Amino acid sequence: MRNFLMVMITLLVIGIGLSLITPSTGKAHRTYEQHGHLELNTVTYERNVKKVPHKLNGKERKVVYLTIDDGPSLYTNELIAVLDKYDVPATHFLIGNNIKRYPEMVKEYVNRGDYIGMHSMSHNYNKLYKKGTIVKEMLETQALIKEQVGLRPNLFRCPYGSIPGLNKKLRDQVAETGLKTWDWTIDSKDWKLQNSPSKITKVILSQLSAQEEIILIHEKKGTVKELPRII
Repeated sequence: MRNFLMVMITLLVIGIGLSLITPSTGKAHRTYEQHGHLELNTVTYERNVKKVPHKLNGKERKVVYLTIDDGPSLYTNELIAVLDKYDVPATHFLIGNNIKRYPEMVKEYVNRGDYIGMHSMSHNYNKLYKKGTIVKEMLETQALIKEQVGLRPNLFRCPYGSIPGLNKKLRDQVAETGLKTWDWTIDSKDWKLQNSPSKITKVILSQLSAQEEIILIHEKKGTVKELPRII
């Protein structure tokens, strides 16, 4: 298995070169807020390759992290084929119940060197945040991943994002386990554009503004069909 290194590829997006890279998690650090609550661990990055210049041939360079939620699925093989074709790394946040349905697919992500993290068992807002099962479900998903590929990732993504569901009580629980969470900066809204997949790319492009962006897409039929254009 190759190391999770930052891999840069040049993209032409509205005249600006973009690069997609894969995150690697650093060591967890725990600090305390004023009222004694543990701060939630956040992901850090280890960049082991030459730093990308801000400008190349007079054009500004940007960095994009491609993150894909809700796998594995019926579309995993097709998704990976597209990523392989364009030599693009990605980070995949897996749902535990989907791992149970497609256990053989988990190793396909890992075999290409991609990072896999947890995205809960149920993806159910009430269970995760109102009933407070998020840590339990992330650890259960983590155990399923370890069972399939021998890895115990500590990075997860909150279904529906960490705000406002991940309150202080739940944040403390997450911090106590040493887990880390990662949200996004660009929501492709692909979950509601499956019947018009060409609009997914337009939504992403309309939000590109920062030097670094984290793009959220989902492992769905329409999204996988549109993925070459997204790349």
